[in-house]
Amino acid sequence: MTAPFTPDGPVLVTGGSGYIGEWIIRSLRARGTPCRAIARSDQAEERCLASGADEVVRGDLGDGASLEAAARGAGGLIHAGALTTPRKEGTEQLIRINIEGTRLVFDAALRAGVRRAVHVSSVAAVGLTRRPVLQDEGVSWELERLGDPYMTSKHRAERDILAWAAESGMELAVTNPSIVLGPGRKASRASPRLVHMILLGRIPAFPTGGMGYVDVRDVADATVEALFRGRAGERYILNQHNLPHAAFGEVLVRLFGGRAPRHAPNALANGVATAIDGLVRFGPSFLERTEIAELRYYARAATLYGYYDARRAREELGLPVRPLEETLIDTVASFVGAGDLDPADVGGSAGQSLAFVQRASAPTT
Repeated sequence: MTAPFTPDGPVLVTGGSGYIGEWIIRSLRARGTPCRAIARSDQAEERCLASGADEVVRGDLGDGASLEAAARGAGGLIHAGALTTPRKEGTEQLIRINIEGTRLVFDAALRAGVRRAVHVSSVAAVGLTRRPVLQDEGVSWELERLGDPYMTSKHRAERDILAWAAESGMELAVTNPSIVLGPGRKASRASPRLVHMILLGRIPAFPTGGMGYVDVRDVADATVEALFRGRAGERYILNQHNLPHAAFGEVLVRLFGGRAPRHAPNALANGVATAIDGLVRFGPSFLERTEIAELRYYARAATLYGYYDARRAREELGLPVRPLEETLIDTVASFVGAGDLDPADVGGSAGQSLAFVQRASAPTT
C-alpha cells in the first residue's frame, strides 16, 4: 500500500484477552482507532474491556457462524488468537484452532467486506538454525523434524493463509514475534514464564543455543502499524535482542540476583527429549497433555539458535530497539504485582531499586 490504510469501521481483534492481544487493543485505542474484540467467555470479555476494547462480541475460533456475526461492520482485522500449548486442549485441538480456525476467521472477515488484515504468527514459522546466524523473512521453514505441534501449526497456518490471501484479494500482512516479554496480566502464564522459572531456580541448566527477544508493547504497536501501512503479502519479523541462553541468564542475575542456569551438553538435552518421547508414546495417554510432554520440544529447540534480523520491521513499521533491561524489569514487576512472585525472592541491582518497587506496587496492566 502506498497510502496509510483508513478503516471504515472498528478493527476486529481475535485473541484480545491474551498476552499480545491485550496490548494490541491498547495500541489501537492509543491511536484513537475503535476496536471490537472477540471473546468466548465472561472472563475473556472482562479482560478485553479492561484493555480498552470499545465493544466485545462472543465468538469462537472453531465456530464460523459466530465469527461471521462478529465481523459484520468491521473495517479491519488483526488475528492474534491461537493456542500455544496442547496441554489444556490437546494436540488435535491445537492444530485445528491454529490452522482451521485461522481460515475460518479470515473467511468470515472477507464475507463481511473486510479487505485489510494482519495475521500474528511467530518466529516458530520462520525457523531455527544449528549455528548462530541471523534469519530474515525469506528463509525456508525446516522444523518438521522437531515434531513440535505448536511450531508446525503456526507454520502451516501462516503458509496457508498467505496463499489464501493471494487468491482472495485480501490485503494481508504477517507479523512474526520472537520470544515476547514485558508487562501484562498474564505474563507469568505466557512466554515470560521462562523468566519466572529461571528466577525460581526451576531451570537449572541450558544447553548451547540462543534466542531472540522482543517487548510485548512493541510487538503490539508494530502489529497495528502493519495493519495501517504494512505491505500486503509480506512477513515482518519482530525481534529486538539476540542472545545466547547463558548471556540471557547473566542479565537476569545482574538485575535480580540468584544463580544463572549452568551449561548442559546438547547431547544431554537431546537425550532427555528422546527419553520423554518414549515415555509419552508408550505411557498413559494423559501424559500428552502435561508439562513433561512439552519439555521434549523445549529441550530440542534449546540446542538451536533463533536469531532474527528485524530490519524490515524497523524500517517499515518503526519497530524500536527497547533496552532488554527495561523489558525485563517491567516483566518481573508484573510477576510481583500479580502475586506470582514473592518480593523477597527478588534481589539484584534492579530488584531492590525504588523504580522497581514502584512498578511492582502499581496495578497490573
